[in-house]
Parts: sequence; structure tokens; C-alpha cells
Amino acid sequence: HQHYGGNRNMELMQKWAHKILEWGQLLGLIVVACATLIAISHQIYTMALVMTVTLADLLLLFIYLEVLAMVAMYLKMGKLPIRIPIYIAIVALARYLILDMKEMDTW
Repeated sequence: HQHYGGNRNMELMQKWAHKILEWGQLLGLIVVACATLIAISHQIYTMALVMTVTLADLLLLFIYLEVLAMVAMYLKMGKLPIRIPIYIAIVALARYLILDMKEMDTW
């Protein structure tokens, strides 16, 4: 009988551990979404302040929107297609190259 009770306790502990991880993951996604919304607001405020919108600004906003889409997709489906982080990486790389090219001297 003790053996059966031990298995039941283990299953209960695993169930609780899984729930705690799910809640932690949800909390993390909420933090990422809120931080992204704050970053979007800050970027829009900065663009309005200098009254200029550059391609780098637009690409940064696009990255932020992709992060929000990634969070939404993960919440909806419970999994994340690999293409979303790849899109984010490609746009981030393009933004980096654009900013880096501006800083390079002409040959």
C-alpha cells in the first residue's frame, strides 16, 4: 500500500510543479508583452519629440510588433513556430546593418 501512496504523492507533486511552471511562464509572457508595449510607447514618443521617423525606427517598431505577435501566438497555441523568432532575428540584423552602415565612412 505504501508503494501506491508514494506513486500518488509523486504524481501530485509533478502536477503541482507543472502548474507552477505554467503560471511562471504566463507571468513571464505578460512581463514581456508589457515591456514591449512600454518600449513601443517610448519609441513613438521619441519619434514625435524629434519629429523624425527613420527606417531604423520603423524596423524597431516592426521588431516590437513581432514580439507581441510571438507572445500572442504562444498564448493562443501553446507553442511557438520557429519562423517568428527567425523573422525577428532577420529584422534585427537588417536594423543593425542599416545603423552600422550609417556610421561607416565612405570609401
